Amino acid sequence: MPKKLKLIAVVCLSVNIMAVFLLVYILQEGSGKGGENPYIKDLTSEIYAMPRETGQSMGQSAEESVEENNTEESIEETDISPLRYPFVDFSYIEENHEILEYDICTVPQYDWENTLLGENEELRSDAEEHEKFAKWCNSLGEAHVPLDLDLEYFPFDFNDDGLEDYLVCTSSWDFCGSLGNLVRIYVQEEGGTLKEVLYVTAPLHVDDGIHARFTVLNEKTDGYYAIVLTSNRILRYDKDTGKYEFHDGE
Repeated sequence: MPKKLKLIAVVCLSVNIMAVFLLVYILQEGSGKGGENPYIKDLTSEIYAMPRETGQSMGQSAEESVEENNTEESIEETDISPLRYPFVDFSYIEENHEILEYDICTVPQYDWENTLLGENEELRSDAEEHEKFAKWCNSLGEAHVPLDLDLEYFPFDFNDDGLEDYLVCTSSWDFCGSLGNLVRIYVQEEGGTLKEVLYVTAPLHVDDGIHARFTVLNEKTDGYYAIVLTSNRILRYDKDTGKYEFHDGE
């Protein structure tokens, strides 16, 4: 090898060694004696931080959180969990909106087949297709998939007509994806028929019996209450589409 190339190789190796020693020194300085590393950004203070177990929202002091918890009688303390994420930041929402219900997903119900939901052709078809899927998966011997459709519902009167409507959360394997699980709203019409007004994939189901908050605003559009899905996204009913729709800027 020519002397010039050898010299270049030695210089490059020396620079790399110095860089490694410098990185080790920086890390030791940051972690030693309880100090914080100024070169490593702490993301726990950013918007990605999850709500604390006390129910404290982002940007709230502990005192503000305690005051809010005392006024929100509709939410039990045991319902507040760091797993309830993505979250609804009540302090942010209440700057411009009045909240009717902070969370309608605190008590999941599972006997959907004994309600009007059990008469819905779409849901019955979902249950049948899931059973076929589960049997196929189980035949492979790799995992056990329950035959029953994992479906929870939450009764609420979304259009304030005195009839019980349903927020439906389907979280079986075949109804979930990278963006969450299948979430639907069915409103009851005269005669006992159900009309689907929301069909969206969202991370509502977190774990068994644990759900992200689903908030209802005390605001109506075409007779339907506005709703807040996870991450502070507001949806309003659109009479032209007959569905809840996301709106720009909300």
